[in-house]
Amino acid sequence: MIRASDNGYVLIGATGGSLDDRPNLWRQQGKDILVIKTEPYSFIPMGLSGSGTTPDKIELMTAPNPFNSVCNVEFTLRENSDVTIDVLNITGQLVETLHNGSLSVGKHHFVWTGNNHPSGIYLIRLTIGDQVVTKRAVLLR
Repeated sequence: MIRASDNGYVLIGATGGSLDDRPNLWRQQGKDILVIKTEPYSFIPMGLSGSGTTPDKIELMTAPNPFNSVCNVEFTLRENSDVTIDVLNITGQLVETLHNGSLSVGKHHFVWTGNNHPSGIYLIRLTIGDQVVTKRAVLLR
C-alpha cells in the first residue's frame, strides 16, 4: 500500500508471479494483477471476501451518542444493495424502520428522531444483503 500525493492510497497485489526487472511492473504470466487507487481520505477495508468487492466489515456510525433528540446514522456501500435500517428497543422490539429498499454505491446518511420515545438504550440495526451490523445508541432527555 502506497499513500498518494492527494492522501488517497494505491494498493497493488497479484495472485503469484514476481516483480519484473523494471520497478513497478508485474510479470503477467497468466497471473491476476490488482491495482486499486482510492479517493482522498477514503475508508480502506482491511479484509476482503469473495470476489474482493465486498468488505468483511461494514462500518456503521451513529452520532452523537448519547443523543438528545436526533441521531445520525451513516454508512458506505461498496456496491448497489438492498438495505434495511431498523431501530430496536433494548428488548429487541422494532421501534421504527428508517429505510427498507435498494441503495446505490456510496455514502448514505439517515436521521432518527427520538422525540416520541422515552430515554433509554436503542439498537440501530443495519442489514445489507446477508450482513448485519448493530450499534447501540443512547437517548437521553
